[in-house]
Amino acid sequence: MPARAEQMVQDNDSEANGQEYNIRKKIEHAYKSIQYNSIVNICRGTQFYSERFLKFIQTIFPENS
Repeated sequence: MPARAEQMVQDNDSEANGQEYNIRKKIEHAYKSIQYNSIVNICRGTQFYSERFLKFIQTIFPENS
């Protein structure tokens, strides 16, 4: 039975850690929205990511010149 009681303590600890994590993430999000203009869309278009991916692949497999 003591192992079962210990398991309950661990479950409560993990729940508290999850709550602390959620609060920390909310604070980080609030800070970043103040630091950066939250109206500006940070996401980039697909063209940007496709070009970045191609450059990455070209560094791994350079063309034979």
